[in-house]
Amino acid sequence: MLNDNNVGPLDGMFSPNIFQLANIDPAAMTVQQGVDRKQVQALFASANLGFKDYLFLDLTGRNDWSSTFAYTPTMKSGYFYYSAGLTAVVSEMFKMPEPISFTKLRLSYAKVGNDLPAYISRPATYNYRILGGVKQLSFNNRVPHPQTYLQPEDNRSFEAGLEMRFANDRIGVDLTWYKNNNYRQYVEIQAPPGSKYSIYYLNLGNIRNTGLEAMLTLVPVKTSSVTWTSNINFAHNKNKVVKLSDPNLVEKSVIFRLTEPGSNMYASAVEEGGQWGDIYTQALVKRNAAGQIVLDGNNRIQDSTNSGILYAGSPNPDFTLGWNNKIDYKGFTLTFLFDGRFGGKVMSMTQSVLDAAGVSEASAAARDAGGIRLQNAVDKDGKPYTGLYDARQYYEDIGGRNGNGDMYMYDATAIRLRELSLSYQVPLKGKLVRNLRVGLIGRNLFFLKREAPFDPEVSAGAITGCRASTSSACLPHVALAPA
Repeated sequence: MLNDNNVGPLDGMFSPNIFQLANIDPAAMTVQQGVDRKQVQALFASANLGFKDYLFLDLTGRNDWSSTFAYTPTMKSGYFYYSAGLTAVVSEMFKMPEPISFTKLRLSYAKVGNDLPAYISRPATYNYRILGGVKQLSFNNRVPHPQTYLQPEDNRSFEAGLEMRFANDRIGVDLTWYKNNNYRQYVEIQAPPGSKYSIYYLNLGNIRNTGLEAMLTLVPVKTSSVTWTSNINFAHNKNKVVKLSDPNLVEKSVIFRLTEPGSNMYASAVEEGGQWGDIYTQALVKRNAAGQIVLDGNNRIQDSTNSGILYAGSPNPDFTLGWNNKIDYKGFTLTFLFDGRFGGKVMSMTQSVLDAAGVSEASAAARDAGGIRLQNAVDKDGKPYTGLYDARQYYEDIGGRNGNGDMYMYDATAIRLRELSLSYQVPLKGKLVRNLRVGLIGRNLFFLKREAPFDPEVSAGAITGCRASTSSACLPHVALAPA
């Protein structure tokens, strides 16, 4: 409930729960402004070649000179990147069997460069800023790695595809295989003690994506008044952090932290051999070699003895699938799209906080049941634990902002009605308006299946650095038709 009482400058806001700039006491607000400037100059060339309307070659080349590489060898030469694509319409080159109406093959390769954030190739020795009217001068402790120089990022991709249509274009197949490698990515690493710096800027790594995309197009019904077109889409991507080390600069065991956990149970990091987007946590429940929860002498859940951040799971799906349909009938058009992501894991800090506070549906059900009956748990002597765990104690032990992350990991599989629309083409013969279509569109209407307590595709984090694989500081997501 809001009130209009002035709560004073120490609280920072004139009225509680009104989150507007005008409601913030100026004495409690620090405003920082900064301007980053850089200049990029480039030369670009392209060529499009064709042979007898069935063989096509597309070439591009570009050289960039970016001011972000000042004081490096790249400054004068710039960095060059290019692409090449070859397309062959096989059905025009050769006579195809009767059922095949169209066949096309395609190959492409591209190399793309990228510059750096402004000013980091040769940062200033000191930082100067004004905070709250007070001038501050501090030593700059973030510099490029002293044993190398910063270079452009390097992205290389290869793609091969096949497109075929059958039965007078009533059936279509489109297949694509791709491989993408990101080299020399710009990273920031911890400087060694005694170097007088805290952060080194560096180019490092190789992150690889390989995948397969497929689309099947069908026209099951096609008459003078009704046409039904259906598309089925499949996609699979395999991500791997191939390399994040350099024997001369960075040890293989280094984990690059993207988001520090602080007082929360969630952290994001990348590690050699892992995947981009992996979820880490500060605390895991202690388990034995068989995966059973090991209770302490008081028959309470305890944390594992590992230190640092610990791997909890990957949010990346095993594959995605979609089914899109369009039905046209005498000016009316009905479209509906079902899609789903299958596999992967997500974390809900929201659920953890609500459980610890005793205000979640799960905690209420546990109280009504008289406690929690642990599955697959043993006592300190390794004997199966068959007692009831007090509901309040259980959720206080595993929940909260810094709770046990593995207890709040959920299957990210979700199947939904993504879109439903109905429209009508109004017949017009006027001179002012020649085309008018009216309709209704609904998106994300309901789930057919969902295991997580929030939409796995929606980033619900109100905490800096949270990713789409976690929910935090938000209202619980409500599904119309949960599994």
